[in-house]
Amino acid sequence: MTIRQGKIVAIGGSSGGPADLDLDDAVLLPGLINAHTHLEFSDLTAPLAAGASFPDWISQVVAHRRQTQQDLTSDQLLTAHRAAIQLGLQEAFYHGTCAAADIVTPPWSPQSLPNEWPVDEHLPRHWRQHLADAQRPGVLAMPELIGLSADRLQGSLTWAQALLDADPLPSILLDLGLSPHAPYSVLFEQLLSFQGLRQTNRVVAAHVAESPAELEWLEQGQGAFRSSFERLGIQPPETRPSIQDFIQLLSKFSHGLLIHGNYLNRSRAEQVAESPSISIVYCPRTHVHFGHAPYPWEMFRQLGIPVVLGTDSRASNPDLQLWREVVQARQAHPDVSPEMALAAVTNNSARALNLDARVGTLAVGKTAFINVCDADSSWTVDNLLEEMTSRDITVRPLAVRCSIPPADGNFEPPQTG
Repeated sequence: MTIRQGKIVAIGGSSGGPADLDLDDAVLLPGLINAHTHLEFSDLTAPLAAGASFPDWISQVVAHRRQTQQDLTSDQLLTAHRAAIQLGLQEAFYHGTCAAADIVTPPWSPQSLPNEWPVDEHLPRHWRQHLADAQRPGVLAMPELIGLSADRLQGSLTWAQALLDADPLPSILLDLGLSPHAPYSVLFEQLLSFQGLRQTNRVVAAHVAESPAELEWLEQGQGAFRSSFERLGIQPPETRPSIQDFIQLLSKFSHGLLIHGNYLNRSRAEQVAESPSISIVYCPRTHVHFGHAPYPWEMFRQLGIPVVLGTDSRASNPDLQLWREVVQARQAHPDVSPEMALAAVTNNSARALNLDARVGTLAVGKTAFINVCDADSSWTVDNLLEEMTSRDITVRPLAVRCSIPPADGNFEPPQTG
């Protein structure tokens, strides 16, 4: 593989001269693409307890945010918010993630991301010239649109519009999308009037059909969500959107992400299938954390709906290691082929996030973000993908792989600036 100025320019046999870098027996993988995460919770050391119902867990998230805001000054809050995001970005990168779709909330701004990514002194020659710019993570930031009161939602929309209008943007920020949070957390008619949602070439994501409590609230106005709203002092709206309304909203955009979809029934899934621009994002270990019913991947596959993978956040997941989502997905869905599982964190995920011109495969013309996995002696051409997607293998970006001194097995990722 020949790389110049951060791009792959040739793949094939030996160029005739000595290699700048020979990785011996190893598997090269494209950068992994995390289709859904919330990096702001990356300072949590353990997931928040699932609780008796999904709204119970949401109450813990709200309490965590409120406590942080109460304990810190505005400057300290900005610093802590930025530190958590960068901590999560470091962890994700260290385990092979080249791009992440991050749902962002105030006080997020482009300055929440690092201005540059460090290059380690152990790296081989020619690194800075040809690979340094390719071996860093990228973020598709998706401002969250949320609010069950007109003022709360308008504040969210105003903040999001300011981000969409911001310029210039840091190089690590790949693009800005939008995330209308969920059917139970926005005033739908006011949301539809938002100018930012009129630009249909955006990537737009929404949490939809995530829990039985959500369906009960939307269909009947009762259950755990009503109790949670009352406990939090939130006045719920008199009218509620339907799951179908949110699917229709996502279908208007060139790239729609239906996050979770754990409890989509057949008719709603068929509605999703009618829109080729929508992908469904599955977060396998978060799914296990909440003890949800078996995930309907087989139904989605039968209907031809693309399924891609994400980690969600450390509020519901012990870490941000995306390959572990691949392994969990294959364990839960043995009929899913290893090729499909790999595609769910590489080329299909890149397509879902409108990043496939840059990443998703190791191909001529694409960014040279390369992951390395040491090859096991039992792997062959025939069983390679089956073996890799069935175990918790060590996936490292080339920059990290080459930074580890041979005698040091406890390498820590560098801190970003």
